[in-house]
Amino acid sequence: MRFNKLKYFIYILFIFSLTSCNIDGLLSILDEIVVENTHYGNNTAIEVDRDIGDSIKLLDNAFNAKVDKYNNPLILDNYTSAKNEYDSTERLNIRENVTNLEYNQYLTPTSGTVNGLVIPVDFSDYPAKKIEQDSLLPDYHSVSSYYYNSSYGKLNMNFDVLGWQRLKNKSSYYERSNKYEGEAPGASDIIYEVLSYLQHDLDLTKYDNDDDGLIDCLYIIYSRPYNSNSDFWWAFQYTTLENKSFDNVLTGYYVFASYEFLFEDNKECDTITYIHETGHMLGLEDYYDYDTDEGFNRGGLGAADMMDYNLGDHNPFSKMSLGWIKNPLLIQLNDNKSTTINLYNYETTGDIAIICDNYDSTKGMFQDYFLLIYTDPYSILNENNTIYTKKGVRVYRVHGQLKIYYEGSVYYEYFKYDNSYTNYNLIDSFIKNPINPIYSKNKYQELCASDNDLFYKGDTCSNLFYYNQITSPSDYSFKVDNLNENYASITIYK
Repeated sequence: MRFNKLKYFIYILFIFSLTSCNIDGLLSILDEIVVENTHYGNNTAIEVDRDIGDSIKLLDNAFNAKVDKYNNPLILDNYTSAKNEYDSTERLNIRENVTNLEYNQYLTPTSGTVNGLVIPVDFSDYPAKKIEQDSLLPDYHSVSSYYYNSSYGKLNMNFDVLGWQRLKNKSSYYERSNKYEGEAPGASDIIYEVLSYLQHDLDLTKYDNDDDGLIDCLYIIYSRPYNSNSDFWWAFQYTTLENKSFDNVLTGYYVFASYEFLFEDNKECDTITYIHETGHMLGLEDYYDYDTDEGFNRGGLGAADMMDYNLGDHNPFSKMSLGWIKNPLLIQLNDNKSTTINLYNYETTGDIAIICDNYDSTKGMFQDYFLLIYTDPYSILNENNTIYTKKGVRVYRVHGQLKIYYEGSVYYEYFKYDNSYTNYNLIDSFIKNPINPIYSKNKYQELCASDNDLFYKGDTCSNLFYYNQITSPSDYSFKVDNLNENYASITIYK
C-alpha cells in the first residue's frame, strides 16, 4: 500500500491514540475522508490521469449506433400502417385509452424526438477500465435503434454520452449512503453530486423534452462490476424524491446500471440490459415474477418478452400502453357468427386484433380481453434475440382492470393485477393443444416459451378463457386458415 504524507500522518495519530478499534474499518473510513478532501475543488471534478481507451466510444455506440458489429443497418424506415381492405370488423381508435395514470408525469416521453443524458461515473477504488477490442459496435441493437423500430418510427431517442466523471468518494460510501429518501439513496447521492458540477458546463434543460421541469431521460452508468446478489450494484430504474433543482430543472426517473453489463454472456457490446431498463423509463412493468413465494408465482409470458427475459420486441399490450398502436382490430360478434381477418406482420405494421366478449368503449384497454398478433422471428427486433424459429400467430390474455390505491393521503389508479403478487397475471401468453397459459413447470421463473406456443396453418382454438375454463370462459374460438409472407388469415367464431 502506498501512502501520501497526509494520509500516513493521520494513520499514525489514530493508531497510537486508540487502544481498541477495528483497524481495517478505521483505515477504510480514513481513506474515504482523504479521497473526499482531495478530489474536488470549486464544484469541478479533478481529471484523473488514466488510459480508458475506447470505453466512451463503446458506450456511445451502445446508445446511439445505427449499425451492428456485422455492419447490418439497425434502422428500418419502411414501416407501414396495417392494411385493412380485407377487414370485416371495426378498427378502434384507442388514443384516449392509453395509460394516463398519475405517475406518468415523471416518465420519458414515448413519441417524438427525445434527448437523453448518459453519465458514466467511476470511483478511485473502481476506475474506468481501458477498452481495446476489434469491434465497438452493438452485438444486437443500440438503445436508440431498438426503440425507433419498436415504436414504428414514432420514438426517436438521441443520447449525449459524457466522458467519465470521477466521484469524490469510494464506491462503498454510496452503497451505504442514507442521506436521501427512497429505496436507493446512494444513487440519489451520486446523481446530485455529479449534476451539481455538470450544471455549470451543460444545458440540462435540453433533457426536459416535454417542458414539465424534469430531466426525462437520465442514465448513470457506474464503473463497478454488477453483482446479482446486491440490491445496489445491479440495474434498476427509480426516481429521486428530493426537490433539488439543477440548471432550473428537477431530476425525475433515472436508470442506474453497471458499465460491465456491456460484456454479459462474453459479448463485446451487449445493450440488452439498457434496453430493458429504458422500457421502465417509458412506463412499462416487468412481466417476470419478482417473488416466487407470493401471488401466482409462475410468470405468464414464458420469458419471451423484452420486459420479461430481455428477449425480442415489446408485446402489443405494452405498445398500446405507450401509444404506439392506435388502431387495432376489434372483434365483436353476435352468437353463432364468424368473421375472417387478415392480420399483418406485427413487427413491421403494428397490426393486432382484440377479442373481447363485452367490450366497454369507456374502459378501452383497461378491461379483460385477448390479443392476437402474427409474429415473425426474423424481423429486425427478433432476429438473434428470440426463442421462436417460425412465423405464427401468438395469443395473449390481458387482465387490464384498474384499481384505486392509497399511499398516505394520496390515491391513484393503477392496474389491479401484476405478474408477481396477485392471483391472476396482468398478461399471459397462450400455448396451444390444448390451449393453456405459458407457465413454468415449477414456481421459479424460467425460459419455457417455445415454437409450440404459436398457432400455424390449420391450428384451432376452441376454448379461449379468462381466469379459468370453468368460472370465466369466453364465447370465442378461432382457426388459422393460412399464413403467408405478409399476413395470417384467421377465422374467428362465436
